[in-house]
Amino acid sequence: MTDIFKAIIEGATLEMAIILGYMEQAGICVRELRAVGGGAKSPANLRLRANILNRPLLSLRTSEAGAQGAAILAGVGARLYDSPDTAAKRLTHVSSTYNPEPDLARQYQNALNKYRRLHQLVLRMYHQD
Repeated sequence: MTDIFKAIIEGATLEMAIILGYMEQAGICVRELRAVGGGAKSPANLRLRANILNRPLLSLRTSEAGAQGAAILAGVGARLYDSPDTAAKRLTHVSSTYNPEPDLARQYQNALNKYRRLHQLVLRMYHQD
């Protein structure tokens, strides 16, 4: 992973961490995350994100979530499954789990604290008009 690409992923994932913080403030507890799509095919990307988010990140066997969601709904519509939840449990399979590494997660927690302060400054700057 090149330094520039890594920095882009770090920035996007720090922003995800901010959003997860807002979710927690609203009473929504997110214990683990699931990765789909192109980025889910890169173990280095998933390890990095697990460390930044300090949560297990699970990659799924099916990387095309939209197609799988359509299949789940079709299965429910065809009465093969009694609910989307039942269908999802039967059709969704984890291929790998990436757990945060404590030392790296701690380093990224320090970076996240700095990023939160910067995020607040930028928000204030945009709301001055």
